Amino acid sequence: MIDKKWIGHSFPPLTTKVEAGQLGFFAKAVSENNRVYTDESVAKKSGYPALPAPPTFGFSLNLASPNSFGYMKEMGIPLGRVLHGEQKFQYFKPIVAGDEITLQRTIVDILVKKGGKMELISEEVTLMNQNEALVGKMLVTTVVMN
Repeated sequence: MIDKKWIGHSFPPLTTKVEAGQLGFFAKAVSENNRVYTDESVAKKSGYPALPAPPTFGFSLNLASPNSFGYMKEMGIPLGRVLHGEQKFQYFKPIVAGDEITLQRTIVDILVKKGGKMELISEEVTLMNQNEALVGKMLVTTVVMN
């Protein structure tokens, strides 16, 4: 069982730079055909200062660290028992190429289900840009099979 002491715990933040190539690659990977995500001139004509991030791009920023699941190991969770359950996104400002985004992960809740055979970890990940503006939040549910 995951120790409930982790509820409310915030892990060290991760800061990563958003690169235009990343955005184009992500847009292609998710079959996003709107040229605003791949053509800087189209993006600027649409009012963006640079290429904007496609929806759900924050998830890939979440994986930017070479040890992106280290927090689970710290919590004593065997990675072989982990499934991605659900993810919700809230957007407040566009993420664009050249931004430096800081992600802050906080454990919101830990629920035991199916008589202890499964646990759900609810996390909130905030995304702040280099101007300390909140650009987004991700609400993540991770399933741990026991």
